[in-house]
Amino acid sequence: MAKVEEESDPIEQARAKVADLARAEVDRYRQLAPKRRELFEAQQAKEFKTAAMLREEVEYLEDTESGRRERRAAIRELHLLQAQALEAKATALDAENEERRARAWMLYEKREDPEHVEYQREMETLEQLRSEARAWRVRAKLLRRDRDPVVDYGTVTGQNPDDLIAGLMRIPEVLGPPVASVYELAKKRERLGRRGQYLQMSWLKSRIQELEWNGVIIPDDQPLRPLGSN
Repeated sequence: MAKVEEESDPIEQARAKVADLARAEVDRYRQLAPKRRELFEAQQAKEFKTAAMLREEVEYLEDTESGRRERRAAIRELHLLQAQALEAKATALDAENEERRARAWMLYEKREDPEHVEYQREMETLEQLRSEARAWRVRAKLLRRDRDPVVDYGTVTGQNPDDLIAGLMRIPEVLGPPVASVYELAKKRERLGRRGQYLQMSWLKSRIQELEWNGVIIPDDQPLRPLGSN
């Protein structure tokens, strides 16, 4: 029963859609080169009907921007749902806090508790819950903010371009640079790395700001250490 409820949760559905769209961009990139080869071979063989169909497929795969726009819209929709959920939780907590405040005054007037210990405990809980409700509303406001709410900056690391892409796939709600640009730039840097180093990529507004090899070069006679170990 819990699994059915989880699958029907609008937020989880929206989150899954964002992840699917992120993976779709990677799939498009990986299908593009083979499809271009098929198109070239069809053109060389003068199979014009097949070439026309393949040309449409290639044009579709090359159009990554439409998919990224769809993903950006899906991220916005996810953030809107998250904001609504936070606001609903905050409203429910406000109602609970009103009940707690009334109960606190009842405790304050209890003759059996002249030191007001129970009252103080209830008031401390009430203040914590009020702070929690305020924090939820601040988070909701950030998710709803007028300027573009989609996060599009960050840093990922890895031993190769596939690792960098895998890092981006772990954070699908962060837009990231186009997949093709990651592979193209990483290929140019491929031979510059030395034993023990790792690739680090930083980006801002879908543009790669840095993609370089970092880390201490390890001599050939010393064992390699896993990425992230001390």
